[in-house]
Amino acid sequence: MGCSASLLTDEERISVVVFGASGMVGGAVARALVKNPRFAVKAISRKPGSDALRSLAEGGAVIATADLDDTKSLEVAVHGVDVMFLVTHYWEHMDQSKETQQGKNAVNVAVKCNIKHLVFCGAESVLPITGKECGHMDAKAAIEEHMKETGITYTIIRLPFFYENLLGVFRPHNTGDEMYALALPTEGVAIDCMSVHDMSRCVVNLLLRPRDFLFRTVGLTVERITAEHMAVTIQKHFSNKQITASNIRVSDFESFEFKGSQEIAAMFEFYQTGELERDVKITKKLYGSSLSFERWVAENRDKIDNVLSNRRFSQMDEIH
Repeated sequence: MGCSASLLTDEERISVVVFGASGMVGGAVARALVKNPRFAVKAISRKPGSDALRSLAEGGAVIATADLDDTKSLEVAVHGVDVMFLVTHYWEHMDQSKETQQGKNAVNVAVKCNIKHLVFCGAESVLPITGKECGHMDAKAAIEEHMKETGITYTIIRLPFFYENLLGVFRPHNTGDEMYALALPTEGVAIDCMSVHDMSRCVVNLLLRPRDFLFRTVGLTVERITAEHMAVTIQKHFSNKQITASNIRVSDFESFEFKGSQEIAAMFEFYQTGELERDVKITKKLYGSSLSFERWVAENRDKIDNVLSNRRFSQMDEIH
């Protein structure tokens, strides 16, 4: 099985189908693409009635419904499109085997429909390195391997920890009167980070000059920072509050009883191994104006203030 279609010329308009367009990653990529006249965007979701998708439609995107469990619906959604941007969503069902099969379904349909370029949000396999399963990363690693076996023209992008996670799943927790703690089990180790918006700009520029990135794995990051650095940086912008990094450990997360705690613990344990391969130079080559955490905090002070004040809680449906 393979893909015989040639890549587009620099003048042709590029049609892109974006999966997960109502999520954090797919949504950011779709929003970035619709702003560029070179792209004709088809945004895919199982639930097309969201405000985010209506906004994409107003920007010129075609909104379509498809289900990663249903290959027939995928074929209809993908037919006639040049590029597929694929995000699989473990946190929707928290089933590693299901995510793996969904990804394989999408890849197989991309091959069948002669997609010219498949860009997939992949990940390293954690289990062989730490001895512990990390469902959302191990599934993506299995999809990567399947994709390579098909012979399709691909680019894998591997993502870092997003600053925006601090507005949702990993928001600072209120521990007292104007006191907040970041509960990231990094144990003093610096981790790769960037803004999800800047990730989307990297994807746009990658699609505009894909030949440099074909059959490659591209690890994105802007900087490596500690939870302590995050806390100190946020503190600078909120002098009336006390922001600290908690001493929470991976083993603490493993003992938590909420669903997903084991996967999160395994992810952060993997972060601490130093096996995460992300490249600042390639990231800056793709988008040289990427924000540091310092600049991101300054530009998103109101959003952080809303989270700290519990005026608005932006629940992220993905963890990266």
